Amino acid sequence: MMGARVILLVVAMHGVALVGCSSARVMMPTDNDGLRREVQGLREQVSALEAQRNELQQQLAAATKPVAEAGSVDAQVAEATPQLVSLTLEAGSHYLSKVTGSGSPTCEAIVYLKPTDGRGRFLQIVGSARASAFQLHADGRVVSLGTAQWNPIEVRDAWRDGIFGAHYTLRLPLAAEGWNCGGGPVTVRVEFISQPDGRTLSAQREMPFQP
Repeated sequence: MMGARVILLVVAMHGVALVGCSSARVMMPTDNDGLRREVQGLREQVSALEAQRNELQQQLAAATKPVAEAGSVDAQVAEATPQLVSLTLEAGSHYLSKVTGSGSPTCEAIVYLKPTDGRGRFLQIVGSARASAFQLHADGRVVSLGTAQWNPIEVRDAWRDGIFGAHYTLRLPLAAEGWNCGGGPVTVRVEFISQPDGRTLSAQREMPFQP
């Protein structure tokens, strides 16, 4: 029995030696990795809670209007009514050069606007919108490339739904003296005036040129 124990001990030590001689390195997780994941998770929870809080505030405002203005609202109906809390310009937004019917080239920004409720879900909206576009240069110059506005009917007609999800497609002509369509990114800022409450929400994004 003593001989068997010695053999087993030698084999075990030999295995440890082989592992120690291996050139492979294993990166062991650290406490910082866990903390970073925890912080990211908490940030996402805070963002979700803020959106829900904003929606609840809008629901409360709607439910507490005078009866003569809004009528009596059941508490569950008020709670189940989605409210606009944020706007996003989607990643697919871009600008491009195209040829018109007359044969002359024009430049246009294609903006994908996504409004969401307190649960981060797409929400159809009623109201007007306005947009401005500009390009920042390395020397600090800001070149204004145009503005546009859409009334409530035009905003409603801009609604689209496809394989990439629901959104509003806003088209903004771009032009400036001495500026050629293309090159660096163009920044577009959209402001939406919600009706009938009159709130203004905004979103901004840099958009690449699409050849």
